[in-house]
Amino acid sequence: MIGPIRRSITIRVRARRSHRLDRLARIHDAEILPLWSERFGRLLLAGARFPPGAMILDAAAGTGQVALEALPLLGERGRVVAIDPVPALIDVARAKAGPLAGRRIFLRSDPAQARLPFADEAFDAALGNLALDGLLLDGGPAGSGAHGAAEGAIGGERDAPDDDGDLGRRVGELARVTRAGGFVRVALPLRGTFGELHALLAEAMGAFGRRAAKERLERHVEAQPTAGTLRAALEGAGLVDVTVTEEPYQLEFASSRAFFFAPLIEQGPLAAWRAIAGEGEPMQQLFWRVRDAIDDLAQGGPFRVTVRAACAAGRRPAEGEAVARPVAVRRPPPRLRGTGSGGAIRLEIGDFDPVEATHDSFSVAPAARLAPAAGLTLAPGLAPVVDDIDDHDHDDDDDGGAAAIFVGGAATHQPVAARPGATRG
Repeated sequence: MIGPIRRSITIRVRARRSHRLDRLARIHDAEILPLWSERFGRLLLAGARFPPGAMILDAAAGTGQVALEALPLLGERGRVVAIDPVPALIDVARAKAGPLAGRRIFLRSDPAQARLPFADEAFDAALGNLALDGLLLDGGPAGSGAHGAAEGAIGGERDAPDDDGDLGRRVGELARVTRAGGFVRVALPLRGTFGELHALLAEAMGAFGRRAAKERLERHVEAQPTAGTLRAALEGAGLVDVTVTEEPYQLEFASSRAFFFAPLIEQGPLAAWRAIAGEGEPMQQLFWRVRDAIDDLAQGGPFRVTVRAACAAGRRPAEGEAVARPVAVRRPPPRLRGTGSGGAIRLEIGDFDPVEATHDSFSVAPAARLAPAAGLTLAPGLAPVVDDIDDHDHDDDDDGGAAAIFVGGAATHQPVAARPGATRG
């Protein structure tokens, strides 16, 4: 007796992609690229020196601008592997590459994932135009970046770098796939990008008493990378000879309508700003006030917003190369000279300028963040460095412990309870 016949059938299902998504990818290439991606891409390649015949990785390739401009720098045998998680963008890049596609430029769409789909030390150099990643643009939710036209709106699955640790992980992956002696270069916008709009939003939130929204805005701005965090990300990935180059530029808009309906804004950070402002009528009130403010400013000329473009570059040490590692040096505790509780105290430490202050108020610029353990509270403002001092000789101060707060080269002192083992923060 013959048993049942089993057949194995493989069904391939091709994901449907609407004409709208392809259209948005073309809009990105035509209207967002010249104002945003192209500026960062050229900064990424400025001063880059590739060995003849190099094979390089172009991560977050978008519509292929960096890959196409890098290819002439590689010599006749050089090759570029360009990847992006948004298929519609890769299709545009493939069309632009023409006969080079599949011969010297290899384009592929890979879903965003924690680990790049390449072996260790596979490339002579790795480039990352992280400005294309959208979520680094303005710290917003998925699809809120400048890449939103062909990412959030298209539904691309980018893995959002939402903090310094995630930025470090991404840079670490670029370093992992780069050969010893090769270099990594990344470009992205720094904190202060769209700062003019952030200031108008903050003013509107203050006028309407929207404290929670203003706190969200402050956290939003604080989440954006700085030159320091960018440098730290490369050094943390084991790269040496790290440099950070900033090249700020401005965008001009004739009116609030021109600003908010520009593809770069509408399909970029606008979604993040709306999420910060809230929902419904409260959000509408804030944006109407911001629109009026932009139009008032535009009467005297175009409304300008700053983009703080930056590129960081570093080299993977060659095999056997001795690498100098930074050594942490702890300063001896400062000596506090004062008149006792409630009186004025003068703190002198290292190269910091001495500042007069009382126990109850500070005579320096307010600071935005202080270690809660120090028992200190200041209004939002500049970020300080907090130094806990654990029960050292305070001369005629007998208040147990102290914390020094350094803001812009100045220092003030406030007594706190002594804590064993306090360390410099």
